[in-house]
Amino acid sequence: MLGLSPGATRTEFYATSGADEAGAAFESAADVVATALRALDSRAAPAGVVSGRKNKVQAALAGALPRRLVLRIAGGVVRPAVSDAGRREA
Repeated sequence: MLGLSPGATRTEFYATSGADEAGAAFESAADVVATALRALDSRAAPAGVVSGRKNKVQAALAGALPRRLVLRIAGGVVRPAVSDAGRREA
């Protein structure tokens, strides 16, 4: 079993969701699958793997920074992407 954290993956989701793509470092679905298969093929397969250089850096920082700061940063990234059509939280 392997937990996979793919991050932004170039799929039809972004095209249909209307999400803001600014600043996102997209990987192809093939690259994400290749990362997962390499992890599974290793002698000591990890419990989880993060795909993509930017995602690996973000995951490492999230583990090293204070939780409140991580939540504040994540909130600043997620809130602007949410539609103003009544779904936005305060």
